Order: sequence, then C-alpha cells, then structure tokens
Amino acid sequence: MRSLCLSLAFAACVVAMPAAEDYMATAFVEYASAFNKTYTEAEAPARFEAFKANIAKINANNAIEGSEVYGLTKFSDMSAEEFKQYLGYKPVISDAARDAIPVIEDSGNVTATTVDWRTKGKVTPVKDQGQCGSCWAFSATEAIESAWLMAGKPQQILAPQQITSCDKKDLGCNGGDTPTAYQYVEKAGGMVLNKAYPYTSGKKGKTGKCQNQKLRNKVVKISGFKYATKPKPNKGANVQKWQPGEDKMAALMTTSGPLSVCVDASVWQNYKRGVVTKTCKQQLDHCVQAVGFVKKKKSGRGKGKSGSYWIVRNSWNTDWGDKGYIYVGMGGNYCGISNEATMPTV
Repeated sequence: MRSLCLSLAFAACVVAMPAAEDYMATAFVEYASAFNKTYTEAEAPARFEAFKANIAKINANNAIEGSEVYGLTKFSDMSAEEFKQYLGYKPVISDAARDAIPVIEDSGNVTATTVDWRTKGKVTPVKDQGQCGSCWAFSATEAIESAWLMAGKPQQILAPQQITSCDKKDLGCNGGDTPTAYQYVEKAGGMVLNKAYPYTSGKKGKTGKCQNQKLRNKVVKISGFKYATKPKPNKGANVQKWQPGEDKMAALMTTSGPLSVCVDASVWQNYKRGVVTKTCKQQLDHCVQAVGFVKKKKSGRGKGKSGSYWIVRNSWNTDWGDKGYIYVGMGGNYCGISNEATMPTV
C-alpha cells in the first residue's frame, strides 16, 4: 500500500535517527514533496540512503571547476545501480563488424559558429524512455525522424517501441546500440508511427513481445546508415591510436543535420544546467541526439554556459535538464561524445 505522503511513511524511520541527520531527513521530505514522490514504509529507508549518496555526489561535482551545475532531480532518490536502467548502451557487434560499416568521408569544413536544428524544425519533441534501458532505440528513432525532416519530408513521430520490442539483435530494455537498431529498421522495411505502436515499455521496464499486427503501415524507410566519424574501438591496440573527430562531426552537422551520439551519462543523474566538461568520463553507457553546437571563446569561470558546447537532446522527458536538453563541452571529447556518432540515410 502506498503511503499518503512521504512524511507518514518516513516518520517511523527517523524516530531513532541521530540528531546530525535531522537536517538531511528534513531535506529528503522536502525533496519528495517537490518532486511528487511517495514511498512505502519499506522502501523509504533505501530511498533516503540513495538521496544522501546523491547529495554527496552533487557537492563533489559542484566543487570541480567548470560551468556545469548539479542539483536535485527526479533521479536523486535512486542508487547508481538503479539509475543504470536509464543508461541502456550495450553494443552487440564486434569491432570487426563495426569496421565494415562505412564512415562519411566528405564532411566539409566548419564555418558556422552556431548550429541549432531545433530552430529549423528538424528536431521532433523530447521523448521519455521511462523505466527501460531503451535509450539506443530512442536515439535511433530520433535520428531517423531528423533525417526524414532534413530530406524535406513532413514531420513523422515514429515508434521507439517498434525497435525496442522487435529488434532481436539488441536486448530491449536491457540495452542495445544504434547501428543494430538501424540494421533492424532497414531490414524491417521502415518504421511505423508512434500512435500506431505506442510506447509502453517505460511504465514497467519490460521489453514486450513484438506486435507484428501493428507494423503494417510503415511511413518512414531508411536505406542504411554511416558513422559520422571513425568510432572508437571497444578493445585492442587500436584503442590507443584512435583520435576524436569532433571537428568532422561539427562540419557534418552543419551541412547534413543532427547526429545520434552515444555518451557517458553517469553524472547526468543530477544535472541541472551549464556545460558538462570535467565531471564527465568516457565510458559509453547512454545514447542520445546531438542537435547543434555553439562555438565561442571561453568567457570566464562562471556557472553558466561558457566556451564551446554541443546541444544534446536526451530521452528523459522535459522535466530533466534544460527542458530535456543538456550542454556538453566541445573540443575535449567530453562524455565521449565523438566515440560513436551515426547518421541514417533516408
């Protein structure tokens, strides 16, 4: 039975709490109220421990010099292990198979200082993958939607549920990768509309069985995909020889539109605003969409957007980050943003 409010469920847990934690307990109750959270008496203690751990992470990350700002989010009552369900990057093809996938060769030179495909109507609304590690399916879906728009076609809101449930090379809510998602879409003959195959995996974190009867009216097809820049090998001697390709990504984005990118989003759990740089690592665990960039001279050490950055669209709804977006520093391969960047062909 769900509690009427956190304070009722949590009261029994804080009776014997040391005085030193009274402030944190009060903060936890206020957090739950602000984010409309309710817990059972059984789960409240674990949520409180996760909350305290996230407060420590927030303070540690905000102490690092940079423009990113961390704070409480809807994910701040989750442990790191729980949060991984939102980080569904899991490659299922070998480095050899990846090497066989073509890389776009001619991407031109970057002349623009600002590119934002949202302002040109080439980006669909922010989606929500919910409690399912289907970021890879969302990233591929969003890239296909944008490629369709870049080709001068009318906007189509496609069905990430189709890829999540019907792509058998990937692992549904247990993770996957964009190259195999594109391969599925090409082999399947395209994608259907979201309204024809609504997304349901986000509610309970279940992949769901492929519902073939919903796949009859495919509205968008792709002829393939390419890497925007040479992907970083997963292992072997070539890992050390690999070089980031952000300049090439920017040039391609300028002329051809948004890109699917897979990144390290482990610190995004408590992201609020600003440009993520030094706090981010490069062990890929999440796939998203880069929809633009801003190139400018670094302007001080404040906590706003300073220097050059990528505009990145996430799939955690608009109540996270900057209305569903995050800004990732440009020029340092922050969050591993150029490790795996792809673009489908329609």
